[in-house]
This record gives sequence, structure tokens and C-alpha cells, in this order.
Amino acid sequence: MAIDPQSFSEQEFRFGYAAENPIGTVNVATPQLLNIDQFPEPDYNPAINTDPRHGVGRAHRFLDNYISTQGRLKKIPLAGVADTTTLPDLLSNIFGIAIGTLPPAFKHPYNFTPAQLLTGATGDITKTLTGHLISPLSNDSIQFPGCLLEHLNIKFAAFSEDDNRGMFAADLVTQFNYVSGQAAPSGLVAFGQGFYNLSQMCITKDYAGGSDVVIEGLEIDITMPIKFEGGCSGSNGNPVVISKGIPAPIITVMATVKYDSNSPHRFVTGNAVTIELSNDVVWADATGLGLKVDKGIITEVKRNDKSSIYQDITILAQADTSDNIIEIIA
Repeated sequence: MAIDPQSFSEQEFRFGYAAENPIGTVNVATPQLLNIDQFPEPDYNPAINTDPRHGVGRAHRFLDNYISTQGRLKKIPLAGVADTTTLPDLLSNIFGIAIGTLPPAFKHPYNFTPAQLLTGATGDITKTLTGHLISPLSNDSIQFPGCLLEHLNIKFAAFSEDDNRGMFAADLVTQFNYVSGQAAPSGLVAFGQGFYNLSQMCITKDYAGGSDVVIEGLEIDITMPIKFEGGCSGSNGNPVVISKGIPAPIITVMATVKYDSNSPHRFVTGNAVTIELSNDVVWADATGLGLKVDKGIITEVKRNDKSSIYQDITILAQADTSDNIIEIIA
């Protein structure tokens, strides 16, 4: 075999996703590409046992090795630009809900009790995804069925950072078996060219109880516990059901806020506070980008060394007896 003179750049690898129907079945039809920053290196997490077994001599014998990926949790870290095409899909999958109305937001309810997802049942973007790690080489792409978002971080940096665009970092997880050595899927859908930034939330600026605060950065962090259960869906060890949010999702918001007369007395750890950031004075009329938390508690306050005094204030979003834990317009 002759030496192959071809080489590749990391930017030639792509990652896309496609909603599954039924759940756990690979979907290769028109995957949506993500605007990723770097090669998403999956953690295949195989079970590997190379312990020497009883036999003739004192050696690690090749035939004694045990290696399996069945029933093992695989994780795919992703990071990139949060565009207006793909961020709504990511929010829909991690919350398990479609976008609402008045305003057009993803509304995570106070009584969040999602049904278990059954392998083979009807699926859509709110349930499971097939992840596609697409190689520039022919027949070297990898398909990851049964994926869900376990973690999503959305960051809106100061106007002078990150090209003034919102960014995301996420973890896709699955316990289904992956399929390697595949052709790249056809009909790939390009990632969006619309972006988010803090200037889209400049009318109502209420944070931690302060009004008209000056914000130089914002992060929304969502952790949704995922549990794959059973291993008898066929003979391949795939899970039977998937549970979300046990014991509870963890949702925090961190903003870098200027210390001034609108805000200083509010920023004490343990205080109960609210958040409302949008492009309208009436939340129900807001569009584009927005954030609302009706009940939260300040869990951390740190001084931020900017030109003037700022503070990084972290708030844990919590449920009340009604309404929503968090609402995100995107």
C-alpha cells in the first residue's frame, strides 16, 4: 500500500444532529450542522479489563482481555457559536419542550415531571437525537443514536469579546451503541447566520432585584440529569427507557453587573431575587432574546476586576408553587 499524501485540517470535521423518530433509531435524513469551534472528541467510555487470569505462566494474555461498549455511557463535548437556527433546538432538547407563546420562550415549569422516553416510541427534537461526527474521509463518519443534551451553557460575553456573539458549550450523552465506518449523511443543513448578543436585551434590565443595571456578561447554565435504564432493547444492550431530571435539573444564571446605586445593596449571598432581561417593557411582548426567573437565590458574589467595580452574581433558579422556573426567549 502506497503512502497517502493527503492530510486534513481539524476544521474539515463537522458535527450535526437529527431528531429521531422512533427513539433510538439512527436518523441520517438532513442532519442540522452545528457551528463548532473545535473537533468534538467523544468519550467512548469502553469497559476494559486486562487483569491476568489463571493459566499457565505469569503473563497478561491477549485472550483474557475483555472490552465492551455495550451499556456504557458515551459523552460528546460540543462548543461553538449559538446561532438562531440551532440554539432553539438545543434548548428544546435539554428542556424537553417546544417553544411557547406570549412570549415565544422555552418555559421550564415549576412542576417539571417529564415522562420516561421509551426506546422505539415516537420521537422528535424534544426527545432524542442522532449525533453525526462527520469525517472528511469517505466511510469514516460515526453515528451516535439515542443522544440527549445533559448539559448546556450559554454565554454572552462583554461587547468587546467573542466577536460580540453568544457562544455555547454542551454535552451530548447516549448509552446506545454507536455505528462507525459510515458514509457522511446527505442533505446536511448549514448552521445559521443569525446571532445573539446582549444588545438584544436592553429595554428591561432587572437583575438580582436591581433595575436598569449595567451588565457586561451573562451565562446561563443548565444541567439536566439523564439516566438510561435497562439493557434489553434487542440483543445489543441498548437501554429500554430514558429518564430525565432525577432528582432535579440545576439551572443557574451568572451576570457581571456594575456596582452602582441601582444595585449594591441587593448583592448579598442568600438573598431571594428575580431576573428579567428583554427588549420590551412587557415580558409577554418580548422577542428575539430574553431571560426571566421569578424565584431565585444568590449563591455566589465575586468582585470582577474591570475598569470600574463590577460583581459576578450567580443565581440559582428555583421553583415556586406556580409559574415557571426559567423562561428563555431564543
